[in-house]
Amino acid sequence: MKCPNCGTTNTSDSKFCHECGTALPQAAAAMPTSPSRDGPALLSFDEKVKRVQEELTGLDCGRCGYASCAENAAAIVRGQSPYDSCVQALPEARERIRLILGLPESVSVSQHLWRTLTSVKLAIGLIAALALLSILGTIIPQGQPDMNYVNRYGLTGYKLIKFFTVDKLFHSWYFLGLLALLGLNTLACLIKRFQVSWQLLRRPHEGQSPVQLLRLENSLELPTGAAPSASLERVAAILTHRGYRIRRKGLQLAAQKHLMGRLGVDLFHASLLLLLMGAIVGGLFGFEGFQVAHKGEIFDVPGSDFQIRVDDLWTVNYPDSSRIKDWYTRLTVLEGGQEVKTQTIEVNHPLTHKGISFYQSSFGSDWFGGAQLTFAVKQGADGTAVSEYEVTVGDTFPLEADLVAKLIAFYPHFVLTEQGPRNRSQRLENPAAYLEIYQGNTLKYWGWTFAHFPDMQIFVAAEPKPSPSDDSAPGPGHGGQGELPYRIEIAGMHAPEFTGLQFSYNPGIWLLYTSFILMTLGMFLNFYLPPRWMWAVAERGRVWLGGKGRDDHEFMSEFEIVAEEVRRALPAASAEKGELRCSTARSSST
Repeated sequence: MKCPNCGTTNTSDSKFCHECGTALPQAAAAMPTSPSRDGPALLSFDEKVKRVQEELTGLDCGRCGYASCAENAAAIVRGQSPYDSCVQALPEARERIRLILGLPESVSVSQHLWRTLTSVKLAIGLIAALALLSILGTIIPQGQPDMNYVNRYGLTGYKLIKFFTVDKLFHSWYFLGLLALLGLNTLACLIKRFQVSWQLLRRPHEGQSPVQLLRLENSLELPTGAAPSASLERVAAILTHRGYRIRRKGLQLAAQKHLMGRLGVDLFHASLLLLLMGAIVGGLFGFEGFQVAHKGEIFDVPGSDFQIRVDDLWTVNYPDSSRIKDWYTRLTVLEGGQEVKTQTIEVNHPLTHKGISFYQSSFGSDWFGGAQLTFAVKQGADGTAVSEYEVTVGDTFPLEADLVAKLIAFYPHFVLTEQGPRNRSQRLENPAAYLEIYQGNTLKYWGWTFAHFPDMQIFVAAEPKPSPSDDSAPGPGHGGQGELPYRIEIAGMHAPEFTGLQFSYNPGIWLLYTSFILMTLGMFLNFYLPPRWMWAVAERGRVWLGGKGRDDHEFMSEFEIVAEEVRRALPAASAEKGELRCSTARSSST
């Protein structure tokens, strides 16, 4: 019902005008308390949207998921947003909205499911769970050998890690399940928001009455001596110059610009959806691996039909320094024995073939698998040199006609623990060799010799025979001094260089790249092209101007510029300058 005094449209059950307080001559019958053919069902779409919007708070707080109460009202009428989605509205207002829409009191299963999928609380809970699991995945090393977990967390911890697949957490069913559920939540929110955005983009931009304009945060009422039509022409010229698209209807003008900026948030949601899809696809079908290789070596690539050959490997030092600046490896791809591609890789410059990328990960000397030692054999009594031998692990060399020494193991970084001898790293911090001395097929002595401490070598009588494994080989100090008549010292060490190659395959990488592009575009639209609307009405020697942006405070500066240009362009009917109201003025006055 329209107010006879100010023309404001009020609800059918209003007795007084919402704007000016004038008593309405005929109060419409009260809205039915339940849905009926004579009530909400007869209302048009626009009438329902208008009535629902009147029941909302008008705060445009955004907590419902929409930028304004007008957008939420349209979504409520379409069924894309729950009728009680306004968290600021009173229960009585929510009940009136339900009656306007003619909805039953109970909520269907599908509506309840849709509310759950579009819930912000669900999204926050899923993100928090994924964040906690990601922290756990950074604390517990991923993809390590089983023995590393046993040594670090004990047997019980190892069993728990394997049971919950924490060693492959980012490929586990529960981590991928949470990603999939978050993807459904993001998709539902995207559909919910995009439907409203699309309808707002397609719907014609309608004019506003003077009373409606003065209710906006940014508005201007200006007296003018020009004719109403001429006044609107000048306002339209100013707004057109500033990039607004104009639509006139009688003595009302509606202008808008940067409407595509409304899609910025929708594109951002779409980018998040693609990001989650890429992570899920990579987790299900991708793989990672590590390969240690030497010059000239050819190795098979798991999950592929080609091989990789290491042609060469080298390092480059900083000028006048022994510090390594970069590692390089020249690789050749072989398919069916034929060379397909050759490329030199370095850190952050991988070789990629058929979606599998090979990265330069490490470089060094292979003391574990290829160490070559030079042993100097001397008389035990006076230290007279006897001979020198170059051997690798597993080789033997003679001491006498019937006495032979065998190199069982080499430890570049020897440490002695409660569990026995261990090797800490491939660095030559404390090189040590474990040897066994045989007479024929009989083990006579076993012992250790140290490169940095030749006087600490220990050889003892072999009773009982020790195990040659690294974990159980006896350490120094076991048994008494033997009677080996020779001293065996480490006179030199050499090891071939190796390259450490990390390879990975992620079929969802193109989804991640697309997500990055959409996210960048969405952020650009959202921050640099925010949608803005302007209205103007001219009648009875006055011009009313109002404007609204995504953020009224952010829009205020542009509105003040437009208002000043309008004031200068229109001839004044008197000395009155007109009343300019904006968001900062209102906030400061309160």
